[in-house]
Amino acid sequence: MYFDWDYYFRVVQSVWSFKSWPGRSRMMIKLLLWVPLTMVFNTLCFVLDYVFFPGLWRQEVKQPVFIVGHARSGTTLLHRLMSGDTQRFSYFLYWETLFPSLLQKHLIRWFGGFDKDHLGGFFERRLKAWDEKKFGQFRHIHNMSLWNSEEDQFVMRGAFVTQEWSLEMPLFEHIDIFHVDDLPERKRQRWMHHYKECVKRQLLLNGGQHTHLSKNPLMSGWVNAILETFPDAKIVVSVRNPMECIPSALKLMEGSWKAKGWKKEDYQVSLQHMAEISLESFKIPKQALAKRPQTPQLFVDYRELTTAPGATIAKVYEALDLPITADYQNYLNQQEQRETQHTSTFKYKLADYAITAERIEDELAEWFDEYDWSLSSRANLRRAWDDMMSALQMARNAIDDPKLMPPPENDRILAEGYRYLMGFAHSAIERAFHENREAPEFRNMLSPITRATIDNADAIYFYAPIDGSKAYWLRGKTHQTAHWRGEAVNDDQPKAPHYLIFEASWRDLSGDSGKLTELRPGMRIQTGRLDSSSIAVDDNGSFEILLAPERPAGFEGNFISTLKVVKHPHPEDSSVAPERYATYLTGRQLFNDWDMEEAIHFTLEPQEQTWSNRPDYTVDRAVAELQRCGEIARNQMLFWNAFWTIPMGTYGERQGSIPGVAFPRNAFNTINAASGATGGGMSTNLYAGGVFELEPDEALIVEMTVPTQPQYMGFQLANLWGESLEYGCRTGSLNRHQMTQSSDGKYRLVVAHTDPGVANWLDTTGHKEGFMAPRWAYSETPDQEVWPTISATRVAFSEVASHLPEDTVRVTPEERLHEVMARQRAVQKRFRNF
Repeated sequence: MYFDWDYYFRVVQSVWSFKSWPGRSRMMIKLLLWVPLTMVFNTLCFVLDYVFFPGLWRQEVKQPVFIVGHARSGTTLLHRLMSGDTQRFSYFLYWETLFPSLLQKHLIRWFGGFDKDHLGGFFERRLKAWDEKKFGQFRHIHNMSLWNSEEDQFVMRGAFVTQEWSLEMPLFEHIDIFHVDDLPERKRQRWMHHYKECVKRQLLLNGGQHTHLSKNPLMSGWVNAILETFPDAKIVVSVRNPMECIPSALKLMEGSWKAKGWKKEDYQVSLQHMAEISLESFKIPKQALAKRPQTPQLFVDYRELTTAPGATIAKVYEALDLPITADYQNYLNQQEQRETQHTSTFKYKLADYAITAERIEDELAEWFDEYDWSLSSRANLRRAWDDMMSALQMARNAIDDPKLMPPPENDRILAEGYRYLMGFAHSAIERAFHENREAPEFRNMLSPITRATIDNADAIYFYAPIDGSKAYWLRGKTHQTAHWRGEAVNDDQPKAPHYLIFEASWRDLSGDSGKLTELRPGMRIQTGRLDSSSIAVDDNGSFEILLAPERPAGFEGNFISTLKVVKHPHPEDSSVAPERYATYLTGRQLFNDWDMEEAIHFTLEPQEQTWSNRPDYTVDRAVAELQRCGEIARNQMLFWNAFWTIPMGTYGERQGSIPGVAFPRNAFNTINAASGATGGGMSTNLYAGGVFELEPDEALIVEMTVPTQPQYMGFQLANLWGESLEYGCRTGSLNRHQMTQSSDGKYRLVVAHTDPGVANWLDTTGHKEGFMAPRWAYSETPDQEVWPTISATRVAFSEVASHLPEDTVRVTPEERLHEVMARQRAVQKRFRNF
């Protein structure tokens, strides 16, 4: 077996010279003991391969397919999509690259079977736990695992010819694994012969009849050597805008070095060498393949690969003269949705590195022309606009694409789906283009024109972006507040809203991620809250609240903390510090007596006032805001569709539905306190929920008992998008002030398509199906044995009266009209624009 002693001694010499590196001793032990021992072991196993597996003498490598291209250009996605064609391709899993010998692989596979059959998978479980610990925290950058298909250049680590050492140490100026085409002929041939021997073993391991599939960004510098060794090879080159993939790759490598204790001055030279190699990663494959037009080849645009992976793979197969089987087409169809929804959280900037945008554009000018990449502001803005429109198109698909889990389709649901989407678009425009944490201001989070999430008809939902590391003063002035303290008020005079709450939280708003994983504990943290039961108000109705990371010594006024130090690491990103500073202040004003309770106007100002004009608008800011606008609308649509379908089991319980919380039909789930697992909500609320499903001649009678009176109680209906049913011009909601209570102390509500002529009618507005959402707010959650109870009974509409007590209040058509007109006036007043 080949071993590159030249590179080995270069690395040993380099490591010996790293006097200040904390990992020096450990690495010297590895180099001087472990590497020689494994080299001897691998060599012995390599020889034994031909003894135990005579088929290796006859194994051929026919028409292998090589995927090359700059790192972070989509080579991994392309490789993993193509590796799904298991009937055709053989490839290396990452663990298989660690053991170059066929004998080693067979022994490990045998032990895996023994462990499964006789040890109950004991070692497999522990290995998977190690795999998660080792690679899990980096999977948002590169989805690596022992069991994933991976770069097969790693299999040459046994020959000491691998990029592994560059990941461990900044050695680009000492060893060159990239420019293989430029190596002396004998050395190049020995490298490639060893690589071919490794490939032969992998092919035989997988049956011997498959086609080898390789993915190696590093091999962008090997193209001539590959075609010299495998004359019938087929080449696919993944291409991405260098303004994106070059800084991404540089940051990935820099992060690896930082994690191993290297300082910037230690790796700066290697980083510059890597930047030079980055430019050559574009040039070499293009130049080499231009000289070999007979070689089956295709350059794949990263934008096409990520937006239309199925169609892109079809083009690859056509260029390589490979038929697509029915099984593989099914696999591609399944992957299409998953890949197009993927968004990366890995952030990077070209400005952080020595290579400039101007040099990249000059050196790769023909690439920019061919792929329509541009540094111009006009192109950047157009691309951002296209990104926004692409995201909005995905949001639109959520209206009627079954894979995106919309409600069951009918004409009205479809029509309301477009209105629902435009509500999110409206909110996205406000949030993306007008949030300013330096000078925050409150905006409506939900309103009659942005209905969603089974919004509460009794509420003004508000939010303001904040920087929780700073302090702010919130000020307001209102009318009578005695009812906040449980005292009597003058019902003939204007009053404050029945209930008011402020909540400071770290992270984005519910639904912003587009993924149900945001429901996991620790993904969103409340840093502080304050509600009307505790707000101190001056005699003239004025109040002020200090928001700050810590309460100042001696301060006894209204206070909301904007900092919480958590004990557990972030469930997805271990680099997040335990100090969680609030990013949003949200809240609700809840109205009970719609006629007499007046909305409060708030102001929010930084404690340290500094006069500064808002910076001039820039292209970069416009690009970021356009993209964020589309992302918000798309993610909100995707998240809430999935939320109603999976955890809430709206259309039938399934895997992932929350036991006892999933919505039943014509009944209610178990009453539960607000939590992240149920989509957040007001933190002082108790919630219940269900779905009404009624024919035109049916009604639903809801009974509630409320042993402990809450600060607020309400009942709302919504369509299956979660838009509240009309509550101004119709009676799509009722609160305690609007309800009548039976003499036995129960509240009885009637959900029906037609006015039953009694009080407490909830109007379905013609929807056969819809959400039911009772809410009870308690500043201090009572003991569970005195929580409210709620039940529902479906009856014939003609028999509604017979199921209600005799003292039920009857309502005439004239009285109903008066009720609706009063509701309309109140809603207009509450949400007045001027």
